[in-house]
Amino acid sequence: IVGIALGVVVALVITMSKLVSIEPTLVGAFISGMVAISAMILPGISGSFLLLLLGTYSFVIGAIKALDFTVIFVFSLGCGVSLLITARLIVWTLSRYRDVTLAFLLGLMLGSINKIWPWKQTLSYRLNSSGESVPLEQVSVLPSEYAVLTGASADIVPALVWFGFGLVSITVIVVALKLSVRRENSGVTNGNV
Repeated sequence: IVGIALGVVVALVITMSKLVSIEPTLVGAFISGMVAISAMILPGISGSFLLLLLGTYSFVIGAIKALDFTVIFVFSLGCGVSLLITARLIVWTLSRYRDVTLAFLLGLMLGSINKIWPWKQTLSYRLNSSGESVPLEQVSVLPSEYAVLTGASADIVPALVWFGFGLVSITVIVVALKLSVRRENSGVTNGNV
């Protein structure tokens, strides 16, 4: 319970955070790489979203477009260092505190539902790398509020259908995997390897 609660809180804090500004320097690129790749390992958190929160998304994307190999290298170095540290930390926690670690990761996924919640009110916009205006700050609202605020349909029925489809798909996959493991284990114990 504590692991799930902690994961939910961490995910909510990340997804509801205000922008932080990291200087667009090589040190900023290294830190951005460390943070972004950590998010890619952890479920439910987007690396590009964290770069937006850090204020370095445009800097990193600009460096990639301009083929600024110095910034790209330093960013990649930050990714590599963090990948090693984060992966080892997760393996270490899973080997010692498996249930709590899995509960924490589940909490991260549950807490990040706020970020993918489809019914949102946009508070501010930003320009993306293509110069298009895209939402920057949004707050989640109930489907009924969304319809009133935007004048658009909340499309609750299609959302529920796709949610049900996803739930059934995951259930089928998990059951199939468990049956496969059970068959493999029974074959090993019967000497049918």
